[in-house]
Formats: sequence, structure tokens, C-alpha cells
Amino acid sequence: MANETAQLAAYAASLRFTDIPAEVLRRAKDCLIDTVAVAMYGQHAPWSRIVAEQARAGGPGRSRVFAQDMPAVRAEAAALTNGVLCHATEMDSLRKPGSGVHPGAVLVSAAVAIAQERGAGGEALLTALVAGCETMFRVGKATRHSTESRGFHAPGLTGPFGSAAATGHLFGLSAEQMARAFGVAGSLCGGLMQFAAGSDGGMVKKLHLGRAAENGIVAARLAQAGFDGPTTVLEGRLGFLKAYCEQSDVAALTGGLGSDFETLRICFKRYPCHITAHTAVFAIEALRHEHGFGAGDVTEVVIDGARRMAELNGNPAPTDMARSEEHTSELQSRLHLVCR
Repeated sequence: MANETAQLAAYAASLRFTDIPAEVLRRAKDCLIDTVAVAMYGQHAPWSRIVAEQARAGGPGRSRVFAQDMPAVRAEAAALTNGVLCHATEMDSLRKPGSGVHPGAVLVSAAVAIAQERGAGGEALLTALVAGCETMFRVGKATRHSTESRGFHAPGLTGPFGSAAATGHLFGLSAEQMARAFGVAGSLCGGLMQFAAGSDGGMVKKLHLGRAAENGIVAARLAQAGFDGPTTVLEGRLGFLKAYCEQSDVAALTGGLGSDFETLRICFKRYPCHITAHTAVFAIEALRHEHGFGAGDVTEVVIDGARRMAELNGNPAPTDMARSEEHTSELQSRLHLVCR
């Protein structure tokens, strides 16, 4: 082992605003703006309202929920709620190429909550977001996107590390404390994919992002207070990559750290659906524009995609609101997903 957890922790703890190139800061700002917008759009979803009411019931604080008519609440409650709001309509940001990470829903939700709690300024917030992104994206890349084949929802696993990095930076954790925070975060990972394999329970997918944001804050607070966690949690024999991944690349945890900025790989969605559907939706829009046909003219749509699309995202007849679109029953007989 090359102490990859400790290397990532040292980087996240020591990053300074002046270390970050202008184009990286621009991307972090864009992510912040995009996240607030999609959360405001997602606030009216039924799952968003339920979680927001729970946050309200938890008592007052100094952190804001990205929703109208909500009082300031505790930072953990705000992070949880904002994570759900951000992911409510499947519009939140991700990485390109994908690696099971959602920077807006997790990092912005957590970092803004702590920045507000502590009265931190814009430079501190942006630095924390980049620290979190550089950490979380590398963790995601190291999994080789292989956690979901074991039944784990990737953002619920990668997210606590990114949130711990971002909020730990705002807390001013030392490199050793940050490594302990990562150690704690590794035991707070969670999120199962049964919502994609079964016929109900789709709301829980939204919760995974909020919990990831919340749990990173919990990990950072505990580490700041002296709570211990394994400092080889990512690369260790019984650590994160071994426990959760079918395949992994431990070198990706630190590859290019400090020079190749993963933050530049933040991707913003065009459509409110899973990213694997975007190419097909864009193609259909382009064809409709060119040929002028409507939905009533379509007898069949065949999509050639990865096996993951069919197994996890190809349910032709979802039965709950969180997984279905209007007119699903009308369209399901016309849509076929072909895997290669």
C-alpha cells in the first residue's frame, strides 16, 4: 500500500484558493449555480417535501434549505434535505465520463451548509468544493464503476468521502484529522440498488445523495472532536475498494493529484433523466426537428446501449411516481432496449 488515503487527506486539508487555476474555479462556480437551480426546481416533488418537513422538525440552525418558505436549520439537516432536492428530478451534476459521483447534490449541499454555519466566505467555499471534488471523483474513478454490480448505489458510497473532504476543509482539519474523517466516512457509506430491480421504493434513490452529504459532515465533525477512523480505509485489505468493488484501481486514488484537476470533468445535465438516456433523447429531438414527426407517428424505438442500461435503467413498466414518467403505459409497448 502507498498510503493513498493519507495522500488524499493531506491534499484535501492543505489545498489553498491560490493553488486552484482560474478555469477550475469557474467550473466550481458553475456547479454551485447549477445545483441551487436544480434544487429549487426539485423542491416541490413529494419526496422533497417529506424530507424538508423532517428537517424543519429537527429545530433551528444557521444553514438554509434551497427551498421557499423554509427556516434555517441545522447543517446536517440542510445537507440531507438539499441533497434530496438536488437529485429530486435527476437533473443534478455528475462526472464525464461517469464514475458514480454527483458533485452538486453531495458537495454543494454539504459545503454550503457548513459555510453558512461557520460564516465562511466565497473563497473558502469554492476551495472546499474543489477539495471535495478532487477527492470524491478519484474515489469514484478508483471503483471502476463496479459497485452497482454488487447491488450498491455508487453515489451513496463515494459521496461521504467527498463531503468529508469539503466540510473537513471548512473545519480546518489537519491532514491526520482528515484521514481519520475519511476512515469514519467509510463506515457511513450506504445505498442499495433494489429500487431499480423491484417494483417500488424509488424515493429511496433520492435519499442516498442527501445521506452522503450529511454523513460526510458527521465524519468531519467526529474527526475534529478526536474520533478515530482507519487511515487506510480506501486501500486497506478490508477497506472500501476491497469491500464494495468487483474491480478497482487503487492508483487512480492519487493519480494526477494536484496537477490534473478532476473538477474540470464536472458535467451538467441537459434533460431530467438518467445520463444513460441523454444520447437517445437528444437523438430523438434532432430527428423530430429534421423530420417533423410526433409521438403518434412512432411504432417502435430501439436503443442500442450498455448492459447496465437494460439491467438497471431499462424497466419498461415502473409502478411508482419516482420511477415513472407521464404516459409510461402508452410508451412501454413501443420502446425496446437492445444490449450489446
